[in-house]
Amino acid sequence: MRILQLCANCDAHIVGLYQRTADALQAGGHSVSTAFLTGPSESSVAGEFGSDVEFFNLAVGRYGSAPGSWVQRVSDYCHAKEIELVIAQRHRACAVAARIGRRHGPRRRVVVYHGLGQFRRWRRRLFARAYLRRWILVGVSKALRHDLLASRCGFRTEQVVAIPNAIDVTRAQAEQLDRAAARQALGIAPQAFVFGTVGRLSPNKGQRFLVQAFAAIAATLADSQLAIFGSGSTAEELAQLVWRQGLGGRIHLLGHVPQAHRYLSALDAFVLPSLEESFGVALLEAMTARLPVIATTAGGIPEVVGETGELVPPGDEAALADAMVRTYRMTYEARHSAGERACRRVRAHFDLPRYYTAYQDLVRGIPE
Repeated sequence: MRILQLCANCDAHIVGLYQRTADALQAGGHSVSTAFLTGPSESSVAGEFGSDVEFFNLAVGRYGSAPGSWVQRVSDYCHAKEIELVIAQRHRACAVAARIGRRHGPRRRVVVYHGLGQFRRWRRRLFARAYLRRWILVGVSKALRHDLLASRCGFRTEQVVAIPNAIDVTRAQAEQLDRAAARQALGIAPQAFVFGTVGRLSPNKGQRFLVQAFAAIAATLADSQLAIFGSGSTAEELAQLVWRQGLGGRIHLLGHVPQAHRYLSALDAFVLPSLEESFGVALLEAMTARLPVIATTAGGIPEVVGETGELVPPGDEAALADAMVRTYRMTYEARHSAGERACRRVRAHFDLPRYYTAYQDLVRGIPE
């Protein structure tokens, strides 16, 4: 089957998931093209895909249906490539693909949603009822599937499926730096006990609560430090909070670190303080690095962590601080054992073979 995977942009935080989807479909014998609507052509991104890659380089603006619009451009591409199935990654790509007439575009259509609350706004619900009745919707966790079905859009149970994200465990482990090299690169003291987190800096990721939890235990755990990987809208707010707490020497705001998973070996424990989270790919990376995990019960996180880590209520900084103290006081052997259990869980439930099979079965079951 000739398949187009349509993506809004080649955001470094998510492009690896698009690559894995393309690989899964190619492994099933399909011809796959991946197209990015916006952003400049990235040769490094194209080189990561083992399939055809197209960059439309469209100007950001409103979607329309007139000639020369985003919709027309994608429609022409589908016609030229004789595309039989389009898989839209995220809602922006779906909004374009949905407006391609079924006579002139692929009849089989799938949209993959990566975040909770996609249809909270009434305009989105109106769009769903007008355009998505014959689409298949994929959520990246059971929690997200439930959220979609509860969105008051009229989606049918058989129309919405859950396919959890995945990670190439062997590759991720091979790419990790050793502990000393990772700490040196990040400017972290060799002997410190380091908690760490990875993710976009935004209110729903909960880094503010993590900083406050760390501040509450910093005096008790005198050799502890906190490393925060990521950039985003709350970067300045976090920097000010760290300054007010007087912890500039112990909390490392590292900004965006390319291939952050390579540096997880610098950590002693991983913390995901999200207030809202559909899945948590960073959890897979931390668990693959054999780190003990502390996380919240938000969204799909419990599906990922299972019984291998410690879970606390979202936004409860006291509970988060207590969990961090307990992890700190574990023996090295106990932390190592927890990390090994976490890694085994990833291999059992979130390694690539399961992901490949799920997408191949999905495509095989879509009627014309």
